Amino acid sequence: MQNAAVKLDVYDPPSSPPTWSGKPARNLTAAEALDVLVYMEANRLGDETLAQVLAGILVSRSTSC
Repeated sequence: MQNAAVKLDVYDPPSSPPTWSGKPARNLTAAEALDVLVYMEANRLGDETLAQVLAGILVSRSTSC
């Protein structure tokens, strides 16, 4: 069902809360930050400030290797 949802551009919510729910933004991994951004886009959550913070976390976590 997950692949069908992707093809139709429909968000298929997970059966359990995501690993990033309830975590402070500074504690997110790069994968979690990306997952939050995808979730925000899929649900049309237009919080520009939060998106910028998450993008910054994603960049800093992925370039610090």
